[in-house]
Amino acid sequence: MYTAFGLNIQSEIELPELLASQGLADIIIALGSVPEHINNSSETTPWYEIGMGQFLLRVDGISKYYVTDGKHIILEPHLDDIRVFLVNTVLAVLLLQRNCIVLHGHNLFVQKLN
Repeated sequence: MYTAFGLNIQSEIELPELLASQGLADIIIALGSVPEHINNSSETTPWYEIGMGQFLLRVDGISKYYVTDGKHIILEPHLDDIRVFLVNTVLAVLLLQRNCIVLHGHNLFVQKLN
């Protein structure tokens, strides 16, 4: 169990980038078989597909990721290190499915106002 973004995450893979947690899971990450395509997708590219409450990401040679209903992520890995896309892109999509505003930044600088 982990925590990130104010949510508890139950994961079948280790996520050392996240903090350990306890409690009921808001998000479940599991290893499994990912569909080849999303039915009735609203956007399709060679790398991803988007449908109502669904997102499918294909990263050649690394993994496939299937996100549904802002709660479930299924991973179909091809390599051992699949966390980079999971912790960045895939969790961001899941947060969007939960109607959260997602901002991504590097070298964040926060200045305290007087």
